[in-house]
Amino acid sequence: MRISVVFVVLLMFVGGCASTPEKGVSEKQQLTDAMTSVRDGYYDNAIEQFKTLIKTASNPQQKTQAEIGLAYAYYKNDDFELALSTCAQLIEQNPTHPQLDYVFYLRGLSKTKQGELHLQRLFAAKAPTTDYPEELREAYGYFSELINFYPQSEYLDQVYQQIDTIRQRLAKYELHLAHNQLALGNYQEAAHHAEYVNKYYTDNTSRKYALTIMIKSYKALEMPQKLNAAERQLRELTYQQE
Repeated sequence: MRISVVFVVLLMFVGGCASTPEKGVSEKQQLTDAMTSVRDGYYDNAIEQFKTLIKTASNPQQKTQAEIGLAYAYYKNDDFELALSTCAQLIEQNPTHPQLDYVFYLRGLSKTKQGELHLQRLFAAKAPTTDYPEELREAYGYFSELINFYPQSEYLDQVYQQIDTIRQRLAKYELHLAHNQLALGNYQEAAHHAEYVNKYYTDNTSRKYALTIMIKSYKALEMPQKLNAAERQLRELTYQQE
């Protein structure tokens, strides 16, 4: 989500807070200042400003908005664990908050970023690994919860895009593992990873690559029935794309 949208989302609720006196105006200004710090990229400053407001706010609504702002500032500052724990606390303590779908969305984004960083490290590893970017699967689950709990959420378009990207990333990594195992002569393991992609992913390019690895593995393993089936699937898939 663009920072300008987040700024507006939080600002909507600043104006709706009770406006008593000087203190109320001061708290609203603190929240606005903290959001401006996030918008301008001063994340450490914003984090401290939000924390201060959370401690001192007399208006519960402003305190909650500061907590949402803090979660976003943590996310922008790459403090993903802190962003996730703040989102989890918000979800637990504010089950009926009108912006809770955004908190679910931010939780999914934070976990996705963790998974992408993990994935980069795995792809960069020179030796084959059995490690797996489980954070991406968790992010998928978080986004699925948002869809289930908030089917009318304004964030659904972005959520579906995130889910599609996660699926592409996971398919790519499964194929990476399959390729490594094939190169090592571990044909059973290579076939296993390729079969997973062919079964659970709908991207035709990924499936064609998976079927190619399956065919090579089945030939090496002398499994004619599976080999014939994989070759038939590859022909059908190629024909559909022509």
